[in-house]
Amino acid sequence: MGSHLIKRNFRPVEIYYCMCFFYIIFHCGLLFILYSRDGKENNVSNIVAASVTNISVNELPFCVNRLLNRQDYHYDEWAKGLNDNFQLISKIKLESCRLLYYTTKPIVSCLDQIYQERITENKFFYANGTKPPTELQFVFMGDSRIRQQYFNFIKELPDYDKETQPDPMSLKWKYDMEFTSELLRLRVSFLSRPLLNESVIDTLRHWAVSTQSERPFLILLSIAVHHMLQENGGDFRLYQKKLIQLAPLLGQLSKVSNIIWLNQYPTVDQYDDSTNNGLGHNTDIHSEKIHAYNKAIRHILKSEKSVSIWDSSNPLVEEYVRSCAVYPLREAVKGTFSLQYIACEDYIHSGNAALSQATQLLINDICNKKLYKENNE
Repeated sequence: MGSHLIKRNFRPVEIYYCMCFFYIIFHCGLLFILYSRDGKENNVSNIVAASVTNISVNELPFCVNRLLNRQDYHYDEWAKGLNDNFQLISKIKLESCRLLYYTTKPIVSCLDQIYQERITENKFFYANGTKPPTELQFVFMGDSRIRQQYFNFIKELPDYDKETQPDPMSLKWKYDMEFTSELLRLRVSFLSRPLLNESVIDTLRHWAVSTQSERPFLILLSIAVHHMLQENGGDFRLYQKKLIQLAPLLGQLSKVSNIIWLNQYPTVDQYDDSTNNGLGHNTDIHSEKIHAYNKAIRHILKSEKSVSIWDSSNPLVEEYVRSCAVYPLREAVKGTFSLQYIACEDYIHSGNAALSQATQLLINDICNKKLYKENNE
């Protein structure tokens, strides 16, 4: 009798409890495995989140160095700080930092600091008869897209005793322009250079061999979109060849001046075309072609380590482009069109809503390391 197996019939309630028991054991084991594998990553994420949510924005260090590089920074959100000052939280690697919304007083302090540093750093040469610079020079060189950035930059400067050429300046002026201020000891120039040609090379070569008092403190340039037009040849390989010739000169000049190449922004690739009873598509200049040019430019300039490529403001323009696609379609149902999106009708020039924030980013890159470096140490 002992050698026979005893059959037992389980009642439904016992089967139910067994299933619950094994379900709990299985999920506990699964959670243990997941925690063992990803626990460190989860903890890091929590720490980073806590650094933004549990710490006052005004307690975060200021962002300094390489703010224009998209690979280093990811800009998350505008956060309201003390005294109605808006600051941008940024995450670099596993740390958070903030940007300042620059107004007149800190901008003037920054310009004074830069000027005094240039005098101090070169006092030996000035003691031997070399004339010190009487002003700081900022140069914006390129096409109408750089002209937009130029106007957004000088808009942030105080107009104590400003003089402009021409006077008044027109947003559609296609030639060279200049903003000067004796009180600020400042000269900000726009050089209209839509194509890579001998004029560009001669100008850069002149600055490379000039004295410090003659050369610009900062040169922001971007020359690409006009090379995409069929009327200018539309030859991508020829453009690359010209940029390869220009790259060593930019590298040489970057040893004595700050050189920033502005990444070409995406375009609004569909526009209202009433002749076709619908949306038209850009053919000569569009985002896909711009991306190819940007990629080639980065590859060619990568050996010139001191030349900065500014692409961290691209998300601002990308969001603007999305807004141009979404909001007019929604508002068309109501039969209205918001004035803030009227610029969407210009497919190649980004709206000031994006460019004004990009300008703040540029000023932070220039000034934070001058005014707030000690706060981060």
